[in-house]
Amino acid sequence: MVKQLLFQLKRAELSFLFFLKFCKLIEAPDALEGGRPGGIAPMEMWPHILVTIKALLTHRFIVILKSRQIGLSWLLAAYSLWKTYKYGTKVVLLSRGQDEAKELLSKVKRIYSLLPSHLRYTVGRDSTEEIYFPELESSIKALPATISAGVGLQATLVVADEWELHPYAEQNFGHIKPIIDMGGQFVGCFTVNKKTPVTFAKTMYKEARNGNNSFLPLFFDYKCRPGRDEEWYERTKADLPPSILEGLTPEVFMAQAYPRTEQEALSVEGTLAAFSHKSLDRLQSRTLPSISELVTEAKLDPNIVHIYKPFVIGEYYNAATDTSHGVGKDYSVTTVYNCITSEVVADIMSSVISPEELAWTSYQLLKLYGFPEWWIEVNDWGRSTVNKAVELNYPFLGLDDKGEPGFNTQKDNRFLFWTGLIPAINNMQITIFNDLGLRQFYDVIRNPDRGGKIEAPEPLHDDYPMCVGINWFNRKSVLSEQAVYPQVMIGGRHG
Repeated sequence: MVKQLLFQLKRAELSFLFFLKFCKLIEAPDALEGGRPGGIAPMEMWPHILVTIKALLTHRFIVILKSRQIGLSWLLAAYSLWKTYKYGTKVVLLSRGQDEAKELLSKVKRIYSLLPSHLRYTVGRDSTEEIYFPELESSIKALPATISAGVGLQATLVVADEWELHPYAEQNFGHIKPIIDMGGQFVGCFTVNKKTPVTFAKTMYKEARNGNNSFLPLFFDYKCRPGRDEEWYERTKADLPPSILEGLTPEVFMAQAYPRTEQEALSVEGTLAAFSHKSLDRLQSRTLPSISELVTEAKLDPNIVHIYKPFVIGEYYNAATDTSHGVGKDYSVTTVYNCITSEVVADIMSSVISPEELAWTSYQLLKLYGFPEWWIEVNDWGRSTVNKAVELNYPFLGLDDKGEPGFNTQKDNRFLFWTGLIPAINNMQITIFNDLGLRQFYDVIRNPDRGGKIEAPEPLHDDYPMCVGINWFNRKSVLSEQAVYPQVMIGGRHG
């Protein structure tokens, strides 16, 4: 018998799934007769729980965007406890405040208290802020996410619960990451806060989804918990008391607490969003993969150059470029726009290309479309792209009001092209085939912190919308030239 118990202990130390078989929760009973009886119950192995378990065992950086009350806090509490079975493990639970941190640690303790005695190591220090196992030199600490949280921290695992609400999330992560890079693990878990359109948690999730950081993004909608369906959703929405809405509409509150889709969860409140998210959702169905064969035939890099529709004789094009403010920061983008069909038929999109290389690559791409009129935004680095385009003798560069090559978006043009682009997108007059480019439109807001300026607040991106706006703003000049010089038009510009 003793050997069997010892075997179970060793197996539990090695296998999280085996350990979970012994984890129990205390459930409250349902108020009405015939409902859930309550009491001690095993941890449910719902599909999204199994997905999360696999992620925990295979990835060091994880960010989870979720609906409310789907059991993830309990799972992370069990995982934190299991990690302490490894000698010398230090687990840190970061929560919004001290009370929330204590509550998460209390879940760990409740799971621990219900384990069979042969799976429980002796507890040394035990407080509302820490549990310590002296035999293993392991501990779990619960800390509020203050500005200094993470400074001098020694941790094997850091769990940031309700990461969206941490007031110093970026600073905390900056303190923690060097330690995690030495072999630890970081898990950020959150339900969105619709009142704050830009947070570190949202940004890290979006960047992970776009492949721009090391995090594995996971999204779990409200239906991931069994028993929830549309009837449940509508009933829950109808029963919302005004006191819980905190100024949100019932629809926005439900999108916050119980999102149906990832896009719904990440969308900003309607009064802030520059573009209709319903229209953007519909435009998502029009996205297409790049025709990589056409890119490779042109001896261009298919990782940054995309062709969705080839050049067609008799149709007219223009091009726009927004140069990144620094390698690895924003995206550098060039878009090729069909002025007849109102489609963005090709593009370049990269966060690592230099301004000079962007100009050269754009030149090669635009050559495939008959050298259309090319408008290059003259921002910080855009001038370098313009200079390189001039050096390459690009034949048809768009000119500003002074007759110089380039497009200035820092003056009246910015307002004019946004006010023209927004209704065009909302009325679905423009088709965008690049899924990643289209996603940037969701991030563009009327920023209340900057007097309603239309932009994607840092560190989000609006490079692709900027280019499409320049395309749309300048489409009439191409079409008017086509009307005047129909017999000599080549691509998007007369010869």
